[in-house]
Amino acid sequence: MVFSRGPRTRIRASSSLEEPSQPIDDSELEILSLSVLAVALTGTAATNHSWVAANQDVSMALLFIK
Repeated sequence: MVFSRGPRTRIRASSSLEEPSQPIDDSELEILSLSVLAVALTGTAATNHSWVAANQDVSMALLFIK
């Protein structure tokens, strides 16, 4: 079964529901996608940095144990 999707439309925060929505351009969709990717990478980097900071003593001990 194939479901067809309607045109992509911009979600507006207006109280008027009678106004027609404008379609999203491909360039706007690319910018939105890059923004989401940047936020995800920033969150990943922050998580990794906090893990290293919390386990710094263990990391240094493992580095110098031979």
